[in-house]
Amino acid sequence: MDFKTLQKLYIYLAKNNIDSIRILGGEPTLYSCFLNACVIAQKYFKSVSVLTNATNNNILLFIIVLEIILI
Repeated sequence: MDFKTLQKLYIYLAKNNIDSIRILGGEPTLYSCFLNACVIAQKYFKSVSVLTNATNNNILLFIIVLEIILI
């Protein structure tokens, strides 16, 4: 799924009172726009979670550091 389609899906879900989302399937951290998808998801949903097998350690380390900075 391309990023524009994903953003349209987020908007549709948010307009239909979906307040949380879980990003999963295959290995989501390998998706080329994974970080952008997470950032945009936080704009539309109260809760965003990711189910991963930690294949892409660089992305996961970045997310952990970002979470520490934002807290």
